[in-house]
Amino acid sequence: MITHFYLAKKNIVIKTLSILVFLATSPQGYADPIKRSVLIKDSNPSLKFEEALVSERSYYVGDLFGKLNYEKIASVSPKAYWIMTTEVTYNLYQSIYDWAIQHSYQLTDGCNGWKEYSCLEETTNSLQHPVTLISWMDAIVWANALSERLGLQPVYKTNTGKIIKSVESSKIDIVVSNTNGFRLPTLIEWHIAARGGNPALLQDTYGTLHSGSNSQNLVAWDEESSQLQGTTTVKQLNPNELGLYDMSGNVSEWIYDSYISEEQLIAGVFNKMHYFCGESWKNSKGLNLAYCNIHSRHYRLDDIGFRLVRN
Repeated sequence: MITHFYLAKKNIVIKTLSILVFLATSPQGYADPIKRSVLIKDSNPSLKFEEALVSERSYYVGDLFGKLNYEKIASVSPKAYWIMTTEVTYNLYQSIYDWAIQHSYQLTDGCNGWKEYSCLEETTNSLQHPVTLISWMDAIVWANALSERLGLQPVYKTNTGKIIKSVESSKIDIVVSNTNGFRLPTLIEWHIAARGGNPALLQDTYGTLHSGSNSQNLVAWDEESSQLQGTTTVKQLNPNELGLYDMSGNVSEWIYDSYISEEQLIAGVFNKMHYFCGESWKNSKGLNLAYCNIHSRHYRLDDIGFRLVRN
């Protein structure tokens, strides 16, 4: 299923940690994206990743592209949030996975990117390909583990207030708590970030077909660039206006929002399907950044990964 219509809403409040924040002005006079680095201090070797700030304002979300007055047709007004500048790499995923297993978590160990018919060898690319073969539930559980690892409050809990630590918790209702921990983006948050947020509005590039450009080959690792049929290391191609890489191409990304069809409602069956968005290395021809699809929360594939956001 392909969707071009988005209904998700979240209220988000900024809360920062002890991190380094960068703010600059570009030669063109536009404000460069605000970024910060997050260091996992006691890891060996040391690990860090980067986040970009998506400013609070009104945005358009939908399937219109080109030179339009997007401020005039703005349809959503989410609070500000931070988003990872790259997809979660296998290196980062595996490091948190090792910690999680030692702290009563249960989840899949993932795959080091993908090449033709299997995971990449762990000695060939510094483990900087996006993690693949990760289900929606894996992403939920891993987000909680990353939050705890960094001393933050996990977002995903049961209706009795227990932290969700196992992918086998799939049959219970998941409660999203308003904490400072990491979580999957909503549909609205993902698409605003993919379009480049406020910097893209200022530069009049909010309507590009792909994340950061109308030219797919500049920003999206896809079927043509991937002659070996697989992923590439993150940050290989150009970022978008927020400094985000691979929002188009490399791997599609899990979204928190769920979907229940009208047929399911009529039949009284409530088997939630979850969105994943963005083009991928093997699914990009004729697509743009409005592309999303759905699958069950335990579905794993070689061209789906994720990145996280937080309040």
